[in-house]
Amino acid sequence: MRSGRKKAAGLLHARAYRENPRVELVGLCDIRRRPLQEAGRELSVGRLYEDYSEMLEAEKNKIGLVSVAAPDESHAEIASAALGINKHVLPEKPMCRTLQEIGWRALLRER
Repeated sequence: MRSGRKKAAGLLHARAYRENPRVELVGLCDIRRRPLQEAGRELSVGRLYEDYSEMLEAEKNKIGLVSVAAPDESHAEIASAALGINKHVLPEKPMCRTLQEIGWRALLRER
């Protein structure tokens, strides 16, 4: 399975993905350029993005899973965008913060 990683600063998951021979890290995303570049070098990932929507668009034919490690307030937005292009999503907790954000979880039941 191929994976796109939302936040490069959350390197714990990305390192674990890198160690799994069945997973290929195809892209990293972080709004902070320096940690993104450092993570790209450490993990040997060349496709780096500062905007998750750009990563999803550019890599949508390569990504099977989007791992979301971002500030809590953006989990639902990023997960919803990934689900919207039929990708599996592994969000960190909390998956959402409000009842309004819980709507994206209904998409999970449909897939």
